[in-house]
Amino acid sequence: MVVDEAPIRVGRDPSSEIVLHGDTVSREHAVFVSEGNGRWLVSCVSDTNPIVVNGQFVTTGAPVGEGTEIVIGSEAMLVVSENAFTAAAYMGGQRSFEKIRCPNCGWEGLVSTARSVTGCPRCTHTLHAAMAHAPDNEKGFVTNSGAEDQPTSMVDSARMFALVDRLRMAQHSRIDRADAYTDGRTTAPLGMETKVTLAKSPDATLRLHGLFVFGSATIAWEGERYVVTSAMSFPSLKVNGVATERTALSHGDLISIGSNRFRFAVAK
Repeated sequence: MVVDEAPIRVGRDPSSEIVLHGDTVSREHAVFVSEGNGRWLVSCVSDTNPIVVNGQFVTTGAPVGEGTEIVIGSEAMLVVSENAFTAAAYMGGQRSFEKIRCPNCGWEGLVSTARSVTGCPRCTHTLHAAMAHAPDNEKGFVTNSGAEDQPTSMVDSARMFALVDRLRMAQHSRIDRADAYTDGRTTAPLGMETKVTLAKSPDATLRLHGLFVFGSATIAWEGERYVVTSAMSFPSLKVNGVATERTALSHGDLISIGSNRFRFAVAK
């Protein structure tokens, strides 16, 4: 849907410009305002539950722009598009939201089709718009008659903090070279759809040096964590000095392959 006149209210109230449903969405949950110079801000007006903007808890005045992701309650994610050209490119002329069921955790709710692939608001498992199984109404959202009169349930704080941690890890992680090799790239950003390859081949994301049997190691997002996997028989992959073929990564973990060292980092 297209909304361009401030204020833009978000909540269960049917008079809102953006109507969402679910017991963790308040009648009046969030509001977008314009500063008059093309800059938009979003604020949380719910007394019960926060909003999360690009992985950060927000109460008032968070700037939004192209691609900004906003989690409302625990059941909906909005993705901002600033103009008709990018919106058409994101959506391919289709509706703004799809109702999707996450095959990983069973969550059901609305996700933005501004991106062909997005993450589940509960577990960040990769969701594809093609998985949609319910149509939207003319406002771009699935209706739920009477839901606006229901009391708002408080989002479980532990689950919300875990969601924020997963969003931050998914969006702000990288692999840094931690050895003396200086030729080629020394750092590589990670993303939910970005796989980093460690290998000797010229097209590797980060090059390996030394004597190796054919193969590579990869770091990729797998639902809740980044996981490093080795397809090499020699030398072995080690994480923090322990040989492994596959393991989930945490901030600061040291990945070793022969004389090559890499550090997994999550931005604070």
